Amino acid sequence: MSYWKSLYLWLNFDNVTVIHPGALEHLSELKELRLEGNKLRSVPWTAFRATPLLRILDLKHNRIDALPELALQFLVNLTYLDLSSNRLTVVSKNVFLNWPAYQKHRQSVHEAEMLSSMVLALHDNPWLCDCRLRGLVQFIKSISLPVKILTLS
Repeated sequence: MSYWKSLYLWLNFDNVTVIHPGALEHLSELKELRLEGNKLRSVPWTAFRATPLLRILDLKHNRIDALPELALQFLVNLTYLDLSSNRLTVVSKNVFLNWPAYQKHRQSVHEAEMLSSMVLALHDNPWLCDCRLRGLVQFIKSISLPVKILTLS
């Protein structure tokens, strides 16, 4: 039994270079994880299976250069994802189309407030402006309320 109603973990600017796949195993009540300004090159996305209540994931100012298609599959309740100022050059639109939080909010007409409160920050990444980015651009153009896309640099 957990004594925490809400659990927040802020590890900003702590020189974190690696997250062990089991690091979140006992944090089922985690609602907010902030890892801004670290040296993460990748994230063990399956680790989020243990954090079903996570609503905020802040990964800005790291060195993340890839986002696998199923990266967001365990982030069911996430409403804020910040991947700005990383090293992303290309991201498949399927990453976001497969995101359960996006699907859940898009299909629910009863959660209009939740729809307008979702934030996806992707700005300040060194995007490659070629055909590989086409899917992401199409995804951005196709959405209206469910996700706010902050400027792409």
